[in-house]
Amino acid sequence: MQLHTGCATVLVRPLSANADAVRKLPGVVDVVMLGHGVAVVAHTFAAALTARHQLKVEWNKGFPGDAIDTDRDLDRYLADGRDMKHIGVVFHSAGDAAGALKGAAKVMVGEYLNDHVYHAQMEPMNSTASVRPDGVDIWVGTQAPTRTTLDVAGALGIGADKVRVHQHFLGGGFGRRATVEASVDAALISKAVGKPVKLVLSREDDLAAGTFRPMTSQRIEAGLDANGRIVGWRQRVVGELVGDFVYRPGYVEKSKNRDIIFMSGAMLPYYEKVANVQTEHVREPERTRVAAWRGIGSGYTKFAIESVIDEIAHAQKADPLAYRLSLTDHPRARRVLEKVAVMSGWGKRRSSGTALGLAFAEYGLFAPKVGSLVAAVAEISVDRRSGRIRVHNYWAAADAGLVVNPAGFEAQMESAIVWGLSSALKA
Repeated sequence: MQLHTGCATVLVRPLSANADAVRKLPGVVDVVMLGHGVAVVAHTFAAALTARHQLKVEWNKGFPGDAIDTDRDLDRYLADGRDMKHIGVVFHSAGDAAGALKGAAKVMVGEYLNDHVYHAQMEPMNSTASVRPDGVDIWVGTQAPTRTTLDVAGALGIGADKVRVHQHFLGGGFGRRATVEASVDAALISKAVGKPVKLVLSREDDLAAGTFRPMTSQRIEAGLDANGRIVGWRQRVVGELVGDFVYRPGYVEKSKNRDIIFMSGAMLPYYEKVANVQTEHVREPERTRVAAWRGIGSGYTKFAIESVIDEIAHAQKADPLAYRLSLTDHPRARRVLEKVAVMSGWGKRRSSGTALGLAFAEYGLFAPKVGSLVAAVAEISVDRRSGRIRVHNYWAAADAGLVVNPAGFEAQMESAIVWGLSSALKA
């Protein structure tokens, strides 16, 4: 059987629906009211989708997400990042950043914004469930098979040993398939109709019921001495908690209030010559379902960090590669930076009207010093009339330590580059 759902975001619940009318439509088996959504069950996906378009649901009002206004909220986030009365939760601290900034010859400030980002994974969310008196089978592509087992068991009030998960290809995960509500919903609906059910979210409902990369503002203050060296660094990242939703309520508190999902990347472990560093999470009220999006928080934190490094190098009239190398003596970091410079022909004058940009990042969610390192160079041009950016070439040098599966490692790098460029240029 095929199933299609009309879901809503967290804290939303259906009050009523035209279920009786929809049940009479061709091919429809049933309409199931859940605590957080409404499911149309039909013999075919086409029938389910047709019925879904005629489904009318009255939802509760007054939940926090009703008041979201991206432009207004980003202005408030910026203000909260600037106002030191809004005390941030310290994520990382080394030395005396406040003292170093106060005594700096010059302080450069960078502010950066990003709004919510949809995963746009290749397959919309889907899962097949067969609930029987003797147990449950789930067929799903998931990033979290253990959590699927536990959450399905919890929703049905049965032991985890009664749930069997059949792992399939993801169809694109990128963090979206780290949450398991599709399998939970499929199981609940299968139990309600007494038959195996395949749940499929249309692209529209997947977007409406999605989990999004957090909307953030960031403020970085970099204190420089008289020679242009960075002596103090403070990064304040403003946004909603993520860890409690991705894992469990109370996760962040148990992690000593360090929301690793939200703040990942907000460190300078390989720019070790910056001795005084502090990064803070200025928390905003939770109003929507924010979660991991490929690269976790590094997509926005590293963008801000590397942008400020470029601004400082430009102000010092320093080569961006040479300036980064001046910040580190770490052999792995220097190796990837120097390697990508050779690969891209860094320093050679381009005659085609293009220019090169450089960035460096580490990725190691819980232990950045033993994670993977990447340095990348993009060759771009800008249409001065339209402002359109075109990427002509892209080079990346990566050090992931011992690579067990070289083909998988190469595929991961190539897909990450395509993913990142698509998001930056096409979103």
